Amino acid sequence: MIDGGGTPIEYVHSRHLDSMKTKDIAADFMSNRSPAAMLRDIEQKIIEKGIMPVDLSCIAPALWKDHINYDVVLPPVIKRYLDGRPEEPFNDEERDRLEDAVTEFYHVAAPFYIAMDSRLAETGHTWNFDPRAAQFLTGFVLYRE
Repeated sequence: MIDGGGTPIEYVHSRHLDSMKTKDIAADFMSNRSPAAMLRDIEQKIIEKGIMPVDLSCIAPALWKDHINYDVVLPPVIKRYLDGRPEEPFNDEERDRLEDAVTEFYHVAAPFYIAMDSRLAETGHTWNFDPRAAQFLTGFVLYRE
């Protein structure tokens, strides 16, 4: 998260920002551009770059630190569940169960954790403006305490 959470730009993961010039990011925040316009442009960059979610089972836990703020590949059972679920907000219990399931699948332990992205939790889908971004955003992100 860029600012500690709770803002419309919270879902912009570092892997997408790595490719953007710091000057460009600063200019966006200092401009009069709306957060919605910034989100739309970032989703377009996500689509253009085609950066896929990370499969933690293919990465040694010692290297997970290099993948903080990345969306993770969903376990097949979770993907099937989400594909069959209506696009609507998640309740806290459902969100917690899903986060726990992804965490257990990858054997994630402190100082790392998996959390559902607030956009997915609130809307039931992983994108804001362009549904094509869904293939790059799973809505479950690796974080570090």
